[in-house]
Amino acid sequence: MTHHPKDPTVAEPYLLQKTLGYRITRWEVDLAEVQLDLEEKHMNRNMTPHGGIYALLLDTACAFCGSCPPEGQPYRVPQTLSLNTSFLGVPKGQRLICTARKIGGGYRNWFAEGEVLDETGTLLCRGSATLRYLSPKGPS
Repeated sequence: MTHHPKDPTVAEPYLLQKTLGYRITRWEVDLAEVQLDLEEKHMNRNMTPHGGIYALLLDTACAFCGSCPPEGQPYRVPQTLSLNTSFLGVPKGQRLICTARKIGGGYRNWFAEGEVLDETGTLLCRGSATLRYLSPKGPS
């Protein structure tokens, strides 16, 4: 599969990505995966991952799962309109793995669902998002 030149699986990470250390490990049409190795900086006062970390991974994976262009199509920039999360567990492992899938939508807006597990398979969080493609001129 040929990726867009801005393919996040091979592109230089941007500042937030560098700071938190997450990486895009899979980027396909209608599917994306993001991983994060847990460190102390990701933890809340109870030494469990802060809920915002789960939300960040879900937001990233949901946006990427709908932005990988089919062969021969141009890249379209995603924007999240809403993100709903349900926190379900505490990790047993040290790596968070978030997988999201595009589940429907139209030309401008789409819907995605994702989940965060650790490397032991423990389900930690589920989420759903409504997203849209930005117009070539920017937000409208």
